Amino acid sequence: MTRIIILVLFTALSYTRTHHYKVEFMGVNVAAVTMAHRDTIFENRAATIVEFTATTESVSNYFFPVDNYYEIIHSIDSQQILSFSKKTIQPGLKNELFTIFENDETYYQNTKAKIPNGSITIFTLFHLLAYNLVNADNIIIEREGLQYGANLIEMQKNDGIEKYNLELVEQSSKNEIKILEHTDIFTWAVFKENANRLIWVNTKNQRIEKCKFSVGFFSLTAEYLFTDE
Repeated sequence: MTRIIILVLFTALSYTRTHHYKVEFMGVNVAAVTMAHRDTIFENRAATIVEFTATTESVSNYFFPVDNYYEIIHSIDSQQILSFSKKTIQPGLKNELFTIFENDETYYQNTKAKIPNGSITIFTLFHLLAYNLVNADNIIIEREGLQYGANLIEMQKNDGIEKYNLELVEQSSKNEIKILEHTDIFTWAVFKENANRLIWVNTKNQRIEKCKFSVGFFSLTAEYLFTDE
């Protein structure tokens, strides 16, 4: 009964904040992205839900339609990933991925692969950056069974906007299990080997202002539009 009362009170006090972005591929507007967060209780822990959606629009919807949804729940105090799920649809590929929480560990459903404590997702990183909660030392980013060492380099700070370069290096481990053989295009773009990853953070308004991921002539840019609160 106490747990139910706490959950009701926590939910009543929390609110959802949703940021909207436009995504350009090689300078052409191709998709709409949202990133939302709200507080919750998960397994008797104070937690944050981060939701990310990406859908193609206009002409791109005819040539390469994409409909992606990701949800991450992480502990507020330790940032441990408590739950991860994604549903992504694009031409020739449909993925669904879920986790279960058992014995204080998060496992991918129907596998023995777990998300290690101390690692975060790329979406969690965006959220933590916006709220200035990132410990820049020893960042480990988990992606569908794979782990990456992350180096976050501050390049510029001006009028409340901080610009970072994000370097990702895949780490090999005997316990590593690649959950998905082929991932969605947005995850692929972020984790592409030798990619250049730039992130602009608006620390005053607690949001990601802009992201740019590029490899050679290929570039994908997400830029902030507005916020629903």
